[in-house]
Amino acid sequence: MTKQYQLIVAPAGNKLDLTNINTIVFYGHSLALADYQYFKNILDRGDLLKSSVKLIFKYSIFDSERKEEIQKDNYDSVYNLLKHYSDDTGVDVITTLILENRLKLQEI
Repeated sequence: MTKQYQLIVAPAGNKLDLTNINTIVFYGHSLALADYQYFKNILDRGDLLKSSVKLIFKYSIFDSERKEEIQKDNYDSVYNLLKHYSDDTGVDVITTLILENRLKLQEI
């Protein structure tokens, strides 16, 4: 509800313009299904399927004893997000991004 409220009260001219970008970096997001529409909007506005926009998903290891678990959780979240987007678009987005070297997951 909070995110929707922020969109409602945002100034009318405050639109997300992604026409001249080449990289989208995500950090600090759960990538949960509940947030999917926000990510879909960003990917659509970045014209992901018709452009050469690169996606970089960054994550932090906040507990060194759980490093492998945290990495796997992040990889799974990115996969699920892009799989959902693939289902919506009818295009295998994951394979396309990998083959075109436009997908990275980076630890920071």
